[in-house]
Amino acid sequence: DQAYHVQVLWNTLQGRFGQGSVLQELYFDPPLANHGGLHVSVAFATLLPLFAVVPHVGTLLVVKVLAAGAGAALLLRLASGVLDRASATAVLAAYLLHPTVLGQWTHDFYPEALAAPALMLVFLAWERRRIAWFAAALAALLSVREDLGFTACAFTAVAVLERLAGGTSFRGWRWAVLPAALGIAWYVVAARVLMPWGGGQVVASNVTRWYGGYGDTPAEIVRRMLLDPVHTLTVAFASAKVLYLWQMLRPFAALPLLGRAAVVALPAAAINILVSEAGPTLDPNGHYSFVVAGALAVAAVAVVGHVSARSGPAQAFALCVVLLGSALTAVPDALNATSVGRLRRPAHAAAIEAALALVPPHATVAAPSDYLSLVACAPVAYAVDRFGHYPPDLGRPEAVVLDLDPVRARVLPERRDRYAARVAWLLADPGYERALDRDGIVLLLRRDGGGA
Repeated sequence: DQAYHVQVLWNTLQGRFGQGSVLQELYFDPPLANHGGLHVSVAFATLLPLFAVVPHVGTLLVVKVLAAGAGAALLLRLASGVLDRASATAVLAAYLLHPTVLGQWTHDFYPEALAAPALMLVFLAWERRRIAWFAAALAALLSVREDLGFTACAFTAVAVLERLAGGTSFRGWRWAVLPAALGIAWYVVAARVLMPWGGGQVVASNVTRWYGGYGDTPAEIVRRMLLDPVHTLTVAFASAKVLYLWQMLRPFAALPLLGRAAVVALPAAAINILVSEAGPTLDPNGHYSFVVAGALAVAAVAVVGHVSARSGPAQAFALCVVLLGSALTAVPDALNATSVGRLRRPAHAAAIEAALALVPPHATVAAPSDYLSLVACAPVAYAVDRFGHYPPDLGRPEAVVLDLDPVRARVLPERRDRYAARVAWLLADPGYERALDRDGIVLLLRRDGGGA
């Protein structure tokens, strides 16, 4: 996916708007016309000027970490308006130790990383009762991805809960109407107008596979979710889903369950846990969890603030000590042996760098998924270890980077036999010559040179 985002930006800068064969041909037949058929992300498009200056995957990795840091800084600003300095710092530390945030040091880039600061801006405007700033912050959040329209609607639910609770917390009905109006309007425009323009009719059939346990069509899926609550709850609270929810709550000692702001986490959390089978949505380090982690952090601030107001700062800080201790126990969820290993320079790095240096500029390329983002500034790029709707011969790309060790290349176990067969086929193809063969890294260049 990281390689795909690199390719989409690079192709757009070359005049091929939103094109990315890495995913658009892998999952869809016929291929999508452009990235708009997969997701609508205005925020992702704003990275084009920066990528034009430094067209490299490293640019996106830096943006990802900076976005996570900006979200943390805004959380501290919000917490400082509610808590004393010590308690605010403790909640911030818990947020930084959350697997979704800490995991950004090792996780791939996804545009959803930009939701972290946007969501905190929405909460800041909400807390300070600035309706114009609230609308602008909601627009920024919605620009990250179309399905964040559901998250926007959750603020309507929070406003209604405030109204039901009585007192002075209710901000007025415009605070309830605005987020639902903006969220629904943006989702309808994106899903009904913009995504079909990019070939998004196909996306619905792709997404239904995730929720195939409910039915074969979107209508059947929604109908069974609503009319068969026993089945829905059985799916949502399967062991893998419960573990995921615990991994999201543990850094905050489950305190967010007592705060209204946790309602904002519900749409994203529901999308994650309602999938029919365990999958990438249940990775606490993943991009699907940004909004969940941010909303839970704000809910934790509110709960600690309530304790401080009722019992005093000392009791609130004692609660924060418990919270921080719980967060420390969650660190292994983000920094396990596999993720930490990705931070080390591999022994064969020199061979990879030598191979990449020989890839002709603007050549069509193929490489294992783990290396593909390094060569994805290409008009056409394919992952050698993925098997979907790619051409059987991968379109005979002009340059092919191979790792003869599928374990080292992090090819999934269930794909290794097919990967080995494809590598053998490519090595035996007389149309390629070995431009480099070192430490198990092989670079094949097409003899006719193609368009390179």
